[in-house]
Amino acid sequence: MHFLTVLVEKPILENPSENYPEIHRHFTRYSKGIFTGPVIKARFTANKITLNGSFEYEDFIQEYITSIMPDGEFPVTSIVFAARDLKEDLYKLGLDWKLAKSKGDTKNFKGSFSDSFTKKKLNEVIKTLTKRSYYFSNFKIEGYSVKCKKKPPQPSKKPPSDDEIQKLTSFCVGNAKNTKKNKEKLFKELIPDFMEELPEKFKSITLINEYKFNNIILPKKVKNSILMRLMAIREGKLVRTLRIDNEEEFTNTLKISV
Repeated sequence: MHFLTVLVEKPILENPSENYPEIHRHFTRYSKGIFTGPVIKARFTANKITLNGSFEYEDFIQEYITSIMPDGEFPVTSIVFAARDLKEDLYKLGLDWKLAKSKGDTKNFKGSFSDSFTKKKLNEVIKTLTKRSYYFSNFKIEGYSVKCKKKPPQPSKKPPSDDEIQKLTSFCVGNAKNTKKNKEKLFKELIPDFMEELPEKFKSITLINEYKFNNIILPKKVKNSILMRLMAIREGKLVRTLRIDNEEEFTNTLKISV
């Protein structure tokens, strides 16, 4: 489940750095202020669903596409960015990937790889690596595909204008066959808080997430500045805006602690 979908169901997280590290890590780079969060667009034609997502919706797009696409073995290009060594995770996945370690005080690990995966294996890789790192894949099989850019962008403070949304959602593109089952699964996993607002017929939706952080709670008895930033709790609001065919707009505002 995407981390923002989890927050829709449970917006106040207790001790998030320890109890919900897979969610908390998405917020460690934010300070006080207003930020444009992840944005995703879905377009529907007679035969195809096209998903255009910003950074931090690539995990949703990858997991969604791999969950509905046909079985088979196919080539996959993988790019990994992590704040920690992933040797244990990679070993459990049976992958001999070696991540390069960056220099400097802030340690990062990254690498790019080419493999052949089955649907089941790729889904396992995505679910495992997106808990602790950023994983970007590129693959295509029988009408289903994902294409991600190679490097995560910096946080954006620009207002979510049409031009900015277009730019943000070019980060990851997914394609799937348009079936009733695939659409129902998409809406349930992406916009559970807007299900009642969906009309009977429409051609596109755009989901914009905006963060408004007004308080940062620093951990006690921690003097290391890097650890303070990583363990700090951000308090504020998550504003979710759903646009339907660029004609109707609905908003859901949640008080969050992450």
